[in-house]
Amino acid sequence: MRLLALTVLCLLSGLPAQATRLLPASAGAWKSNQVEELTPQALEKLSATTAPILREYGLTGAERALYESGGRHLSATLYRMRDSSAAYGAYTLLRTPDMVAFDLGDKSAAGGTRALVVVGNLLLDVEHASDHPRGGSESSRVDARPEGSFLIGLKALVASVAPAAERTAYPGLDEYLPPQQLLPNSDRYLLGPAALERFLPRTNLQANRFPSTGTRDGGSSGTPTIDWIGFADGAEAELALYQIHNETVSLLLVQYPTRQLAAKHLEALGKLFVVNPLNDGLNQSSHQEGVNQEAVNHEVAVSGGSRPELFVVRKMALLAIVTGTHSPTVAASLIREVQYETQITWSEPSWKATEKPFALMLYEVFVGTGVILVYAVVASLAFGLIRLTIKRVLPNQVFDRPNQIEVLQLGIYSKPIEAKDFYSDESKS
Repeated sequence: MRLLALTVLCLLSGLPAQATRLLPASAGAWKSNQVEELTPQALEKLSATTAPILREYGLTGAERALYESGGRHLSATLYRMRDSSAAYGAYTLLRTPDMVAFDLGDKSAAGGTRALVVVGNLLLDVEHASDHPRGGSESSRVDARPEGSFLIGLKALVASVAPAAERTAYPGLDEYLPPQQLLPNSDRYLLGPAALERFLPRTNLQANRFPSTGTRDGGSSGTPTIDWIGFADGAEAELALYQIHNETVSLLLVQYPTRQLAAKHLEALGKLFVVNPLNDGLNQSSHQEGVNQEAVNHEVAVSGGSRPELFVVRKMALLAIVTGTHSPTVAASLIREVQYETQITWSEPSWKATEKPFALMLYEVFVGTGVILVYAVVASLAFGLIRLTIKRVLPNQVFDRPNQIEVLQLGIYSKPIEAKDFYSDESKS
């Protein structure tokens, strides 16, 4: 009996783990025998370089399954993130330069044998073996869009996991990026210092060198210990690379919860970097937004210009940071193209007044009153005619029944009241 109870308890304890699995056993013609559960701590099995950044974004769990169909193999990895913003950040982390966007899920990109699909807080990473070699040049690459059985299996996987997705609003910082001269797939949504150090290391800021737009595993970088733009204060960032006049220029947009935090971190940047080091139009903008340019110029003279250079402008709660160029003209032109604006809206739904003209309302009032009067006249005539007809056809049977009518009396008068006294015709007879 104890053995049976222990067996039942073990089976019940395994049910929740089974219930959390989202990857299906089959996807179209693709079949899988096993789904591997991965905790955030065991994520290094997939990629040791991206695991710290995925945990920083808010990874809550992952699944991996191997599918087979007709001797071909397909691997699917499902990342369960904290929310849609974290899933989008992981999507930009794993996206490679050769991928192109296609219509599947909320956000998706594919590059030959690999596809990334975001659905709410879920990120699906699917890859299959290809018989076509993939060269480095653009002409030797296979078609980036998935097709055939791979596309069918991908759609089946997305349809299977989509009902379990928790959908919230995606971040909108990428909408502020200037589209001109933007390197494809170079935009990255950042939620922590590890991701920032991966794509914009401080050592590269010093030497004005910039990393590539991405590799298969997202690249390698040690986890930094300095949060120099303020992720701990609720900041979120969008990084993108631009090719301007044979220079690879980096634009970093940092959004803070409040304008005060943005001003605070703008001032703190002056202690780590040379903010707007040249005398140009950007200096005036920064001075108006709270940067003490005289102190910056003094520190540049003392340090000999050894600190990294940044061009920074604050727009409300947004910091626009440009680095990778010594030209203030290039930096100013790029910052001016940032499409950032604030709007004040009511918290209640908008509505449009549809009040009718006064003359029309007055006309409808008279028409409505006339209809009510006509109805009252018709109803009164109908009631009277029906009563008279019944009295003539059925006298003293329906109405005017003196033998069946009793009158309640208070006894005030000495003469009793009889019902027939109410009908003069019968009393005279």
